[in-house]
Amino acid sequence: MGLAFSSPLGVAAGIERTGERLGSLELEIFGHIEIGTFFPNDRISLAERPSHLRVGINFGSARLGLDRDVIADYLAALRQVQPFADYLCANLSAPRAGRDGNSAEVRRLLSDLRAERDRLAARNGRRTPLLVKFGAGMAGAPFPAALQEAKDLDLDGIVLVCADLVRIAEVRAGIEEAVLISVGGVRGSDDVVLRLGAGADLVQTHNAFAEGGAAAFRHCAK
Repeated sequence: MGLAFSSPLGVAAGIERTGERLGSLELEIFGHIEIGTFFPNDRISLAERPSHLRVGINFGSARLGLDRDVIADYLAALRQVQPFADYLCANLSAPRAGRDGNSAEVRRLLSDLRAERDRLAARNGRRTPLLVKFGAGMAGAPFPAALQEAKDLDLDGIVLVCADLVRIAEVRAGIEEAVLISVGGVRGSDDVVLRLGAGADLVQTHNAFAEGGAAAFRHCAK
C-alpha cells in the first residue's frame, strides 16, 4: 500500500473503537492497530498516537442491511476518518447488522467509497489506501462477491476474517497483488508464521490481545 510497517503483527478492530485510548494500550510490539468500527458522528481522537504505529480505521454503519441510507453512512464515516488514517477499511464483517461480503449492493458501496476516496485525494493531495473487510467462506467455495468487486475496482486490499490456511491461500491467489490482512483465531507465533506462509502480508490478533494483552505476544513479536 506504499506504507512501511515495523512489524507484520497488528491489533484488529474492536479493541479500540475511536482511538481515545491508544496512548494507554501496550502497543510497542505491534506494527499497526485497526481502530473501529467507527460510525458517522462518533468522536475520533488520535492525540496520543505512538510514533511507530500505523493506524487503520475500520468504518461502517449502525443501521441494518445495506441500502441507500447505509451506504450514505459509510461515505460520511469515510469523510470523517480519512484525515486520521494510514489506511481505510470498509467493514462488511457485520453479521449482527445483516451485512457480509455477499450483501446486495456491495458493488455500489465499494464503487461509491472508492470514488469518494479519490475525490478527497484530489482535493487534499493525499491518497489513503482503501480496503474492505469480510469473511472468507469455506475452502473450495465460490469467493464472496466483495472479493471480485474489490479486484474490479482496484481497491488496495482486503482484511480477511478466516482461520483456514487453505482458504487464505486460495484468496491470496485470487486477489493477486492486492494486500491481504489475515484476522481471526490468531493466538501466538505459530499462527502468525502460518498466516504469513499462506500468503498474508499482515496479521491481526483480537481475542488473544483482549485476554492477555501485549504480554501474550512479546515472544511472538521477538
